[in-house]
Amino acid sequence: MSNETATKKPFKLRLIE
Repeated sequence: MSNETATKKPFKLRLIE
């Protein structure tokens, strides 16, 4: 779950920006 969270964190940030 740690890997998915780290990948989802930047992914969502990029989508918002």
